[in-house]
Amino acid sequence: MDDGEQDILGAAVAQLVHHPQPELRTLILLEPQAEDLLGQRLLSYICEAPKIHGDETPVTVLRGEDGSRTAYFWVYLRDGGSSGDITPPAVVFRFTQGRGGEHPAAHLAGYRGYLQADGYKRGT
Repeated sequence: MDDGEQDILGAAVAQLVHHPQPELRTLILLEPQAEDLLGQRLLSYICEAPKIHGDETPVTVLRGEDGSRTAYFWVYLRDGGSSGDITPPAVVFRFTQGRGGEHPAAHLAGYRGYLQADGYKRGT
């Protein structure tokens, strides 16, 4: 990526992070360097909350002539507004090739609060 592209990415991220409307602060980072820096800090901020929400959603990944396959975005949300928490809400997405429990375990390693999820159980 050249300097011009980095400047555009930086400006876009700054606008998203500092947007005055909390519901528009959603940040999906797919650029590896930006994800490493900002995505990890955002996830750390989310994991400071006593309760977070988590879920996964399937996405179709196209593989050219090999067809397609299913991968997953894992979403983690901090938003305690309904319980009087005035800290800014935040959301982060993590992409994985599979749906196994090892993914949220790795994403949330060290988290000591409550994780609210839909409780979906896979078949045996």
